[in-house]
Parts: sequence; C-alpha cells; structure tokens
Amino acid sequence: MKTIWNNFKRWIVPFVLAVVAVQAVRRSVSANKKADRAKAKRDADTQDFLNERETDVVKSYERHRKAQHKSEEAKTNAQKRVQQLGESDDSLSDLLDQYRRDRGLQHGTESS
Repeated sequence: MKTIWNNFKRWIVPFVLAVVAVQAVRRSVSANKKADRAKAKRDADTQDFLNERETDVVKSYERHRKAQHKSEEAKTNAQKRVQQLGESDDSLSDLLDQYRRDRGLQHGTESS
C-alpha cells in the first residue's frame, strides 16, 4: 500500500498538476486573444467613427466656406448694383434738372 501511495505521489499528482497548469495557461491565452480581438474591434470602430467625424467636419467647413463665399459675392454684387443705381440716379437727376431748366427757360420765354 505504501508503494502505491508513493507511486501516486511521485507520478500521478505531478501529472494532474501539469494538466491543470496547461489548461490554465490555455484559458489565459484564449482570454488574452479574445481580449485582443475585442480591443482591435473597438479600435477599428473608434477609427471609423473618427474618420466619419473628420469627414463630417470637413464637409461642414466646405459648406461654410461656400456659403461665406456666396455671401461675400452677393454683398459685392449688391454694392456694385447700388453703385450703378447711384450713378444712374445721378445721371437721371442731371437729366431731370436739365429738363426743368429747359422748361423753365421755355416758360420764361413764353411768359416774357
């Protein structure tokens, strides 16, 4: 009986401990791989989100710049139009004044 116990302690216990240790290492490696895959997926999702956000920001900035450019262009066109109207108003005013003077002279000659 003593030799069986000695053989059990000598061969079986270390074998069982070795099997348990190997299983623990495998579980640990498997868990690490799973965690690495999950982290890689999170990183990829985060990068996709950041890329989308960057694209959204760039598009928003481009829309803002286009709107600003259109606004400046409209302002410039309005200023040009006002200037043209002012010039035409001046020439119309001059023509009206000249017409009134001519009419006044005619009325003046008619009344004399």
